[in-house]
This record gives sequence, structure tokens and C-alpha cells, in this order.
Amino acid sequence: ESNVNRLNEFNLGLANFKDCEVTYGPIQVLHARETDIMCLQEDRISYVLAQKDVLTTAAGGGALSSSPLVLGQQVARIEEYGISSNPESFASHGDSMYFTDAKRNAVIQLKGAGRQQALVVISELGMRSYFRDLFTQNFNKQKLGGFDPYMNEFVLSSNTRKIPQPPTVRECGYTLLISNSKDIYNLEVDLGTVIGTVK
Repeated sequence: ESNVNRLNEFNLGLANFKDCEVTYGPIQVLHARETDIMCLQEDRISYVLAQKDVLTTAAGGGALSSSPLVLGQQVARIEEYGISSNPESFASHGDSMYFTDAKRNAVIQLKGAGRQQALVVISELGMRSYFRDLFTQNFNKQKLGGFDPYMNEFVLSSNTRKIPQPPTVRECGYTLLISNSKDIYNLEVDLGTVIGTVK
């Protein structure tokens, strides 16, 4: 009526949000495609259908049907790859998407359009041991990816900067022992609902 879809509001009554499969880990990248959204989670690549659902036929196939929901069913790829904790490695150009999976020591290319995208593990094309060593030694470090349109190639770099992690929250009563350290140590403590002096 007003051409406003209210996607920035999470209203439980309207159900204008989508819960993705939590066993695949947290969502790292959402990439819009022609008819769906590619969802890169830590341990899986999947697609979330936009305004349609997949209905399973009696023969075991799938048929697309229109859905009144903004986001429809999540359809996971059969390959056991994800993007680990490196959303900064994602790059796209045309019908190709590139990213790294540090957990599985892989650099991945998704090529093609629609549901027929081919997955190619480009790190296995003569550089398998190099990427295995790089990702094993620098697992918690950044892997920066980008696409060079002049050379028509995916460019990947790893640095020594750690991936940002959420702070570890300690419960009240936690004991920390540090000796002979000159570094600053930040500690976040959950005091709960207790009111009073903190020592």
C-alpha cells in the first residue's frame, strides 16, 4: 500500500525475518542474486529463496511455488564448505564469487547463474599444500580477498591482523592470575543483578 517493506523492523507479529539453520554456524555473508540470497555461513553455503518456496514432489524432486513471505525456504548446497570466520575474503565479479574456507584449507569459486552454480576448489589446482600451510599457521588471521577486473583474477592476501572476536564475558567470582606482564589486559565481568560495591 505504501511501498514500504519494513525489512529493518523485526516484528514477531509480521514474521518478516528468517531463522537460518544454526548448526551451520553464524551467518558471515549475505549476497543478493537474481531470485534469491546466497547465505555463507561458517560451515555451509546455502540459498534463501525470495518470495517463493520449494515444494517436494512425490517423485522426490522440487517445484518452486509462490510464497507470501519475503524470505522463503533455506536450501543448502551438498558440498561441505563454508566461509569459516573470514567474510573479508569474499569477492564477486559478474557470475563468479570467490571466498576462503580456512577450516578446510580451501579457496573456493562459485561460477554460473541461478541454481546451476558450479563449485570449484581453486586451491587444489596445484597449490593445495601452500594453502594448507597458510591457513593452518594463520587460522585466526585476516584473509583479504578482492577481484582485479584488469587482470581478470581473484587476488588473495593474508596478514598478521587477528580476526575480531567478541569479548569473553566472565562470571562474577572469576579469578585471574597474571605475573610479570607489562601488557594491558581488558576483562569484562558480568555482575548480574547484584547492586553494590565492586572490588
